[in-house]
Amino acid sequence: GTQVKARFSALEHMEAARDRLAGQGPHWYVHMLGVRPEDQRQGNGRVIMRIICALADQDALPVHLQVVGSKNKAFFEKCGFRAMQSMDVSSESSPTLKIHLMTRVPFPKSIELV
Repeated sequence: GTQVKARFSALEHMEAARDRLAGQGPHWYVHMLGVRPEDQRQGNGRVIMRIICALADQDALPVHLQVVGSKNKAFFEKCGFRAMQSMDVSSESSPTLKIHLMTRVPFPKSIELV
């Protein structure tokens, strides 16, 4: 019904925002990251993100991703990402989702002074 259309419209808006960011040039995009529940809170996700970010840094490219919820947002902020845009997606039959479009800029290996 109307609520489902509203949710899809909001998701399309978020996809358009992601595409605008991606359109700014080459980048890495983390489509999905998951750690089994029994292996969570042991630093495994952080290690995976360090590897991804190190590879992106070698390419001197930003990394983009989307996350749902404040807990996931906080995790990626600790990994050096910042929220570029946030939006609430809701419908009558399900809870409101807070979606965050996040970016991490490349970290220069060294700075040469000329």
